[in-house]
Amino acid sequence: MRVRTAGAGAGAGAGRIVRRALVAGLGLALVALTPLPAQANATTGAAGEPVAATGAWADPVSVTGAAAAPVSTTGAAAGPVGVTRTTLAADTVIPRGVTVDLVRRTMTLAAGEKRHLRGRLEATSTTTGIVGLTERIRCLDASGRTVPVVAASARNHEGSDTVTYATPGHLPLFADLLFTAPADGTYTCVLQGTAYSSLSGSYHLTAVAGKTWLEADDGDRVGAGWWQNPACESADSGGACTYVGTGPARRDAWVFYDDGTPSRRW
Repeated sequence: MRVRTAGAGAGAGAGRIVRRALVAGLGLALVALTPLPAQANATTGAAGEPVAATGAWADPVSVTGAAAAPVSTTGAAAGPVGVTRTTLAADTVIPRGVTVDLVRRTMTLAAGEKRHLRGRLEATSTTTGIVGLTERIRCLDASGRTVPVVAASARNHEGSDTVTYATPGHLPLFADLLFTAPADGTYTCVLQGTAYSSLSGSYHLTAVAGKTWLEADDGDRVGAGWWQNPACESADSGGACTYVGTGPARRDAWVFYDDGTPSRRW
């Protein structure tokens, strides 16, 4: 996949727009799912689970409810695959520097089973200043250990007075993860939010109830695949970042490239 910025006539403005999407603490993650035969829609529902807002996995500091709703989908080689959407039931504060668990889904899977998870995090801000927001989908095994890969999406929330969003002051982020069970067992996948900024004073972001949710397949997503470019921190200490824009950045760059692993066609 090739990414290209606007031509020279667009000037520095185009560079700023592109760089804004590559914020601190995020390696650009993209998902590619194998096209699957069309089929009849299927819907399922499940009760929501309470989730903990935590600064660390073991120390919950508050609890919010979550409600589930059925969603229609098509896909899977052998039959219909239902998708369950679990929605955040109450507005949830995301303090500065704290990772908050928002919505979760627990699944019992056989080794090799795949689930497509898609998360949406809509956030408001208490400040007119710029605050970074990262959304993650993280899956844990029964012991509480994170199972690679973690999906992430990030962007700056540009302030409570911003009118350029579809809903003024409301920033939506989306993230996708194709999770493959490494072994038979029970796994819990969590939608998380993190806020960060160098602003002084007191401020926080808030995940909006009803507009923040996690979707997960109810059946095996047969034949799907996942590709991801190297993780990249804003300081780029490992030399993994690719900057796209004007000035010292390249005007076009390959996001996915030949890393020497065998190619897979579908």
